[in-house]
Amino acid sequence: MAIHAMVDIEALSATCPVQIGIVFFNTTDYIPIDSYQVTIDPLSCKGGPSTSTILWWFKQSQEARDASFGDNVVKLPLKNALIAVNHSYRDHKSSGMWSHQYDKEVLSRSFTEVGMAPAWGRKQLLDYRTVLSMAQKTATEAYKTCADGLVEHIAVNDCFKQLRVLKAV
Repeated sequence: MAIHAMVDIEALSATCPVQIGIVFFNTTDYIPIDSYQVTIDPLSCKGGPSTSTILWWFKQSQEARDASFGDNVVKLPLKNALIAVNHSYRDHKSSGMWSHQYDKEVLSRSFTEVGMAPAWGRKQLLDYRTVLSMAQKTATEAYKTCADGLVEHIAVNDCFKQLRVLKAV
């Protein structure tokens, strides 16, 4: 049984991630095994926020904003967050990392910024969006039916939704 990870990023810009969510699942039946989420202190990122992204965040739910920016959320420096993500990926012996292309780019820039390498290799990267485009009708229907109270734009919630869609496709 192979273990893969579904990863989702919430960010203030392509150089300023604020949340990384991961859901680990087995590739036999796509059942979630474990999940992990880390929130990042945006002041620890070298890149600044994008004005258009800040305006976009104003339109999101209060719960989603609080999950990334709330006073009661523990925020790690970027490097510490990436160390935690690497440990989690290795601890689960994951052999594949699924995400949107944008999220992969944000992660890649972040690892470069802090002088680290990700726990996954280039050949382990799997593109969620490509699967969606190949099975658009099935994926669209699956996404509509998997809302079940999960707040959008909380990274780990988005991972659970994306995993359900991947299973349906």
